[in-house]
Amino acid sequence: MTATDTRDDILDETPVRSESSNAWWILSGVVMFIGTVVLLVAFFVEVPYFANLPGPAFRTDEFVTIPGQETTESSGDLYMLTVLRESVTLVGYVQASFDDRISLIPRDVILPEGRTSEDKKRADQQMMEDSQQVAIAVALERTGYEVSFASDGVEVGEISPGSAAEGVFEEADVIVAFEGDPVFFSGDLVSRIQERSIGDVVGFTVLRGGEELDLKVTLGGRDPGDPTPIVGVTIFTVGSRFDFPIEVLIESQNIGGPSAGMMFSVEIIDQLSEVDVTGGYRIAGTGTIDSDGTVGPIGGIQQKVFGAMNVGADLMLVPEANFEDAVAALEGKKSDLRLVSVGTIDDALQALADLGGWSVESLAHGRQ
Repeated sequence: MTATDTRDDILDETPVRSESSNAWWILSGVVMFIGTVVLLVAFFVEVPYFANLPGPAFRTDEFVTIPGQETTESSGDLYMLTVLRESVTLVGYVQASFDDRISLIPRDVILPEGRTSEDKKRADQQMMEDSQQVAIAVALERTGYEVSFASDGVEVGEISPGSAAEGVFEEADVIVAFEGDPVFFSGDLVSRIQERSIGDVVGFTVLRGGEELDLKVTLGGRDPGDPTPIVGVTIFTVGSRFDFPIEVLIESQNIGGPSAGMMFSVEIIDQLSEVDVTGGYRIAGTGTIDSDGTVGPIGGIQQKVFGAMNVGADLMLVPEANFEDAVAALEGKKSDLRLVSVGTIDDALQALADLGGWSVESLAHGRQ
């Protein structure tokens, strides 16, 4: 056999790719392309939901200072709880379905048509500022100080399309009473509304162009799975005025919303009283605070229970209206966290007194 013959034999034995083989490679490429597109969509394209996740717990003494006053150094810690809110991709949506730490909320519930994330942030910051002032007033009163406060009412901002408020309220209406009782602060009004039920007909007294009007609204809901009643407006306290006998500073650190109100009050009381309110324990809590000391419900209680567990809290103060959901979130978890239902700041203080072995009556005169 010559060299030429050998080379010809090799060439003759080389397989030739058939038409069916070419089709298989083309099909494989198409499948891989479609798979890549699906993965990109799943990981990067957002669905119309927000996800609530457990946020960090912050020590309240890092937010509150009382200059010029002798304060108590606690042997334990007080924590305010937060919720992180993120946009959701398809992968995140599926993940949330199997993770009880995460709650999904339709995007239009958080950001109704015409409302932006910046609008929401501004409203949350305003509510935090109102909540701080009310928290200071409540705490000073509980430690024996005389406090006076007033406002010009609560102004209506944006009105959500399709909400209970549409066609009833107008922008710049100033709410001065709810069900016949005066309204001074936005947080107070929110708490009073949330004590009602979806479908309740409630009355508002408003000032509109110098004229006083009585309005009736049938309370609506956020979405089918949320029992929280809403009116469907953004609101802001107008002309709030506080007369505090001492200076108390609260730095919000860009955290928005009113849900830290109760814990700010407890922190101020802890600093101003000779009593160690914590009793050496690690206390977490959440809840709005009204000017009369009522503790109101908050959102994201499920995530805040996990936040309390993550920080190793011994006890968590929970608004009455959120208590059943908090118990459900804790059920089946390996945790020594104790949940306590509170309806007022006095309930919260009594729970801490029972835990720490001190008397609520001892708070009445603070260090005066």
